[in-house]
Amino acid sequence: MISELELPFVDFPLQIEKIVHAKNCTYMEAVILWCEDSRVELEVGGELVKKYDIIREQIQNEAEDLNFLPKTARLF
Repeated sequence: MISELELPFVDFPLQIEKIVHAKNCTYMEAVILWCEDSRVELEVGGELVKKYDIIREQIQNEAEDLNFLPKTARLF
């Protein structure tokens, strides 16, 4: 069951995907833009990224490509 506090964040991954495609930006930038638009702290955005694996993986891939993180083995 989803609590009332989690309800506004249920479609977080979908909203991030829409921002990425609409503004042609990175996932990291999209999370920051979402936080600003939703008037939530970046820490909340970070917690949501941890919760949704697909967004976390996209950000990890971007960070590896930018050499912010060491590269990990990928299947593709």
